[in-house]
Amino acid sequence: MSNPFPSEEPCVWSDAEGMTRGVAIEPLYEGVTEAIRTDEDLYKLLVLADVIRVGKVRERKVAIEELKKTILHEPSKEHHVTQSDL
Repeated sequence: MSNPFPSEEPCVWSDAEGMTRGVAIEPLYEGVTEAIRTDEDLYKLLVLADVIRVGKVRERKVAIEELKKTILHEPSKEHHVTQSDL
């Protein structure tokens, strides 16, 4: 599936071992890049939180719906975000 929010450069957390170049954003906590390597669910939640922090209106709406679905186990009303979308 293609990225539903195309942009010229993706937002990334700075990481010496990272493979993706993009616009660096400050993570919510210092050890995020280490923590997400072993926990895909945590990765998804932190990405959605950052979309709410730095995303555009449409992106924020999708992220909020996905967080509701994930945290509250509510059915999503819109697009389902997968790791390939992020």
